[in-house]
Amino acid sequence: MSGQYVSSEGYLFRNLIITFPSPVSAFGFKMGLTSQPWDIEAYDAAGNVVETVSVLAIRGSSAGDFHGIASATPIAQAILVIGLPLQPGAQWAAFDDLRFSAIGGAATVALSVERAGNGLGSVVSDPAGIDCGAACTASFATGTAVGLAATPDAGSYFGGWGGACSGTASSAAIVLGADETCSAAFHLLAESADLAVSAVLGTSVPRVGRRVGFSVTVANGGPATARATVLTATLTGVVAATSGTITAPSGCTVSGTSVSCALGNLRRGARVRRTIQVVPDAPGTIGLSASASSATPESNAANSSATAAASVR
Repeated sequence: MSGQYVSSEGYLFRNLIITFPSPVSAFGFKMGLTSQPWDIEAYDAAGNVVETVSVLAIRGSSAGDFHGIASATPIAQAILVIGLPLQPGAQWAAFDDLRFSAIGGAATVALSVERAGNGLGSVVSDPAGIDCGAACTASFATGTAVGLAATPDAGSYFGGWGGACSGTASSAAIVLGADETCSAAFHLLAESADLAVSAVLGTSVPRVGRRVGFSVTVANGGPATARATVLTATLTGVVAATSGTITAPSGCTVSGTSVSCALGNLRRGARVRRTIQVVPDAPGTIGLSASASSATPESNAANSSATAAASVR
């Protein structure tokens, strides 16, 4: 079942009645493109409030995001009251197209966690259900927001999320609209590298028409060798007309205002330096952002990037 409207009026309301083939304790819908935040109040057939959802403005994607409604008791019919605050004027008409699809049937979906990497660690969920180690799959009501927390064992570290979850923080959150799987990577510290990047301005008095050099150093604190290490740098404050004046050493490739340098394998304690130069054609500030990565798991991503700047006279 679906509902849709396009309008440029003021504060709008629309009732969407959903009748399920059998009682459900949870259902979901997708929201479309809107330029303003809006609210949804879900009522059962008796007029009791089931849940209220506040939706932020979404611009740039017409596909919509999934939102779920959960009821403490099974319901056979739901009434969605949608309130959309719009500024009067036709300029909003292109952004307030809202679409809904009710999902009946199964009241629960499954969330699974897979552990990857050679390290050891555990993942637990909030609400409770997943404790992986032991229990790596659990069922939750459709539309439930589930938080996951990863904890590495001694000698290991958490490397990031994959699958339906993303990011490198130790915690992640997911709203369940269907069966989903998240992966959690744990790596052994003994098998990991620690790439540290520093960047400094190598020119004492940067001037227009003269080469300005940035010295970038990449060091591997180990304990493992950083395999196939790559240094990537991007210059800011350099317009297209001057990007052709950027130069870098052998083994580096310049593309526009970006530089990529293949550094090979860096053993523990190894340190390499590359100098990137640019000839500015106007006064102002030129910035450099540099980062390093390798095929070896990185135990400390916080120190793998650096910045430097030059004030050109």
